[in-house]
Amino acid sequence: GSQIKTIHLLNKTPIEWFSKRQNAVETATYGSEFVAARTAVDQIIELRHTLRYLGIPIATVGDSSASYMFGDNLSVVNSSI
Repeated sequence: GSQIKTIHLLNKTPIEWFSKRQNAVETATYGSEFVAARTAVDQIIELRHTLRYLGIPIATVGDSSASYMFGDNLSVVNSSI
């Protein structure tokens, strides 16, 4: 089985990590990588909401404080553009 592993950085400082065996069985690497990317995006959205609730100013879409996600599968990266 495949595993999802993510690490979240805030101002270049690791603040959260996540590792889990994928429940979904995918027939291709692209599918597994896409599920992992979607999981990471969900975590980023949740983290941004939590930071806002704690009173930390987080800019909205179009501002300079965008979130970035890095991946090692070019097909998945290109499909997100």
